Amino acid sequence: MAVEPGQDELEAIEVELRSEPRLQKAHPVNGIPASCRRVKLYEIYSSNVGSAGYGNIDTQDTWVDKGTGYCHIKEPTDQGSPQIVIELEQEGMTVVVISNILYNTNYSSQNDSIIIWQEGGEGRLYRALSFQNVVGHKSFWTYISGLVDEQCIQSSDRDGGSGSETELDGDGDGGSGSGSGQNGSSSPNESSKFNVMYRVLPVPTVGELRKLETTLDAMLSQNSVSDMVYMDLLDKRWLMETFAIMRNCVEIEDLSTLSAIAAIMSRLILNWCGNLELMHVFVSDEMFIDLLQAFEYDAELLSQNISLEHVKFFRQHVKHHDVIMLGNPAFYRLVHSSYRIEYLKDVVLPRQLDEFSIQRLNTVLFSNTNEILNILSSDGRGFVESLKEQLPHKYMAALLLRELLGAARCSQGVNQPDRISLLLLVKHSQLLIELIGYLDGTAPACRDFREHLLPKNESMDREYTALKGALARMQDYRPDLLGTRRHGLMDPVSLAVEIFNLCLEVFPSIVRTAVFADAEAKSEPSLLFALCDVIATNPDGGVQAQTRDIFLRLLDPKNMDLPEKDEMCSLFYDNGVLDRLIERVFGDNVPDSPTIRVAKVHAMELLSLCAREHRHRFKLRVQSHKLPLRVLASSLRPFDKFVTVGAMKFLHVCIKMKDMSVERHIIKYDVLRPVFWILKTKISAGRDGGSMLESVCLGILSTIDTWALDGLVEWIFQDPVCSTLFEDLKRAYSHCCENFVFNNLERMYNYSRSGGMSNKKRHVIVDPDRWFEEDDEEEVEPIKRHIINISGSLVDGYDDDDYTGDIDLADITATAPGASSPLLRPADMEPWGHDSTERAKDEAEDVFEFSFKGNKATKINVFLDTCRKQPSAGGKIANDFVLDSSE
Repeated sequence: MAVEPGQDELEAIEVELRSEPRLQKAHPVNGIPASCRRVKLYEIYSSNVGSAGYGNIDTQDTWVDKGTGYCHIKEPTDQGSPQIVIELEQEGMTVVVISNILYNTNYSSQNDSIIIWQEGGEGRLYRALSFQNVVGHKSFWTYISGLVDEQCIQSSDRDGGSGSETELDGDGDGGSGSGSGQNGSSSPNESSKFNVMYRVLPVPTVGELRKLETTLDAMLSQNSVSDMVYMDLLDKRWLMETFAIMRNCVEIEDLSTLSAIAAIMSRLILNWCGNLELMHVFVSDEMFIDLLQAFEYDAELLSQNISLEHVKFFRQHVKHHDVIMLGNPAFYRLVHSSYRIEYLKDVVLPRQLDEFSIQRLNTVLFSNTNEILNILSSDGRGFVESLKEQLPHKYMAALLLRELLGAARCSQGVNQPDRISLLLLVKHSQLLIELIGYLDGTAPACRDFREHLLPKNESMDREYTALKGALARMQDYRPDLLGTRRHGLMDPVSLAVEIFNLCLEVFPSIVRTAVFADAEAKSEPSLLFALCDVIATNPDGGVQAQTRDIFLRLLDPKNMDLPEKDEMCSLFYDNGVLDRLIERVFGDNVPDSPTIRVAKVHAMELLSLCAREHRHRFKLRVQSHKLPLRVLASSLRPFDKFVTVGAMKFLHVCIKMKDMSVERHIIKYDVLRPVFWILKTKISAGRDGGSMLESVCLGILSTIDTWALDGLVEWIFQDPVCSTLFEDLKRAYSHCCENFVFNNLERMYNYSRSGGMSNKKRHVIVDPDRWFEEDDEEEVEPIKRHIINISGSLVDGYDDDDYTGDIDLADITATAPGASSPLLRPADMEPWGHDSTERAKDEAEDVFEFSFKGNKATKINVFLDTCRKQPSAGGKIANDFVLDSSE
């Protein structure tokens, strides 16, 4: 018996064998790893001369272990016979055994580990190779069976490969198990017929494919074997023969074999889902349809009586639209590959994919996207100019632009130079200006959508509704997971808005450049006007929210340089964009509808941003448009809780501006009265959990307290309605933690009345008939008296709907002490029923104190006589107050 060499010796032998030039890597046998070619050689001399095969060997004869080593094939230099060369290690020496393949007879294979033959030169000599690895056995057997004639191969092996009953004596280095678990070998007849030699994979037959389903995991677990499987798949021949057998099985309805093929394909894709080259093989034109057909026979889906007709879906519903003609065929191949790989990831294999596999597939998609962007960027402006020409006329051109921007948005894994090059081309070519026609519906592409695509969407909706009603009552119904009935194309407005959002996420300068160029070309910001109309009129709440986000990103100064900020603010405030938005959403003639209510919420959020970031420009709009009053009135007529929450948040932001003119507006029009009225009538004070509306109202009062806005505090206690409601709310919240807000406000007011305020106190209580700013051109129509009816509101199911207060604001005013008239007065009276005659007599003069920083501190005391009337038109306001300047 040969002594087993150590591990170091084995590694040295393997390195030496791999370095020899005769071991050609492309050879089907010599190209496999050396570990797969490690064997044990056995010999036996039969006493039966001229026996027909090794099955007739005398049972008294025993196999002799000749040693362990490595074997390879030596190809002939001329027309001689290929040789099996076995290099055995015996007592520190290497013994070489050579056998001519074509001169031998009675070849046989057993247990996927042993190859036996009868030596041609010695009629009594039989040799056997016991392989340690099933890969080596299959490689040698496939090679030998492809060379020798059929009569030289034992018939018992062709019938099933069971082999001989003769046992091989020895210590058994090879072993028959080899982890294969198979009962036989591949058919020599089949190998000879097709004359195809695979490295590891068996020649596709019905039996071999069923065996492969059980052994594939073991084969893929070994790196060396997995590499050989990869090479076999890359050649495509094994896949094509397997799919040919699959088509035959479909005709005879052999579901067991079809399920085995589906399982094999699933494991192969999962094992190499991160390999771009092999994934391109799977999704190529000649393989992909057959691959989809194989997945239709997934055993798990068949057991649940669910049918996924992938082939039918691709042939009937998937259509390639050639929007831009490119002369590069690689571009179309990559586009098809991306779509097909995503289909495998999202539709075919979602149950089998784990997080790691999904990441590997995403890596493949990123690599594919890199190649697509590289082709487009190398084409230069030609592609972008062609796309610009097609945008107004072809709806599919806008879809193509959206997909390109979506690919450029994924910065991770995408080549940055190609990505930036594409974005710069989009920016400089002004593609987004062509989308204005999509927003206002004037583009020819919109007409094309209405005439050809919209009827299909409506038909699919009707079909889906009818089908759902008919099949929902069927107990054995299984859904059509690939149905297209609810997968219509988005309308042009939604598509254009999504493209603008993608640009703002990827490269905001693209949208700003388009806005500036459009305003310069048309002498008005028509793009911003169109976006205002989308907020006010589009019935899709998601589109309204996306349009609001566009405005927020365009107006947020943190994302702009100073020149861009000034130009954008000039367009928004000075060129009528804000005026258009207010008129379309908060105008007097705007009818109430669910769409306009959602638009009000988004407009309020936009106004809140303007109040925070553009204080100077926005406070001028507070005076000219009376924004807090108009916004609050729109939420109360009719009363809607979600709209009111937005209005209160906007009022909260206005108070945080801590601006004199804003506070005067709040006081003049009694804007704080609805805050107390809502807390009194629409909220159950102290209820567990509270509500959003209660939280924002209490937040307003807390801000007035925390920021020491003395003028607003003094007005709250002097206004008869607010003072009455304040006392009621203080009692209602007496047992709650929120009571500190009311206590602090009352303490601040008492401290102010006692003269304890510092000299920096900001008094803003003025005569309602006298103002520093110019007179308002027209009075805002007061909020009309109404009784709240919550039924049918957008906020059914709101968290405080169980409290159904129906107290009217005018009823509270009537019960307020000192209030001689209802709060809601006719249009010719002061807004919100403001009555200057209720002021106390001892408040004849209010003091405004201003501090100006300069070389010398100068204090100007302005005394206003609250009993005087407003000056006549053309009169000088300087005559109505006295300036006392002192150092």
